[in-house]
Amino acid sequence: FDAELSAYSQIGDLQGDTVCDVIHFGTYAHTGASFLALSPAGKAVDVIAASKPSVQQGMRSALNKLHQRGFWHGDIQLSNFCVAEDGSVKIINLDEACAHHAAQNAAAQMQGEREQLNLLIREAMETATIATNHRKSERQRRRGGQRGNLCRLP
Repeated sequence: FDAELSAYSQIGDLQGDTVCDVIHFGTYAHTGASFLALSPAGKAVDVIAASKPSVQQGMRSALNKLHQRGFWHGDIQLSNFCVAEDGSVKIINLDEACAHHAAQNAAAQMQGEREQLNLLIREAMETATIATNHRKSERQRRRGGQRGNLCRLP
């Protein structure tokens, strides 16, 4: 919790654009547990969303902004990106985020995150293509077979 709150406080200028806005944080009096209330992020990116060029660009842009601001995310996966109603893409779950100045291998970490994101996007595109082709095949099968594959008798 402390690491995530620290990350949000240090990248305040990215709140609302690249990451969610911090609405409130504190400690529950009756349990002593800490909490962090954030603005809604939108819908988590799945393989279908990640296959769309606008979402891909938004994910890359959000990650680049985080890197430019001095942080790497630490847990790059599709579910840590969300698409808001306006189409913007936000990064969520900053609990593994780390400030660049805190590590000697920052450039390698950032490059690794960019490569991981590109790999996830490629995999999403392949999965979406396979799913689309499967749906087409199923529709053709239900219509009585594929056109153009008729056998001719001699």
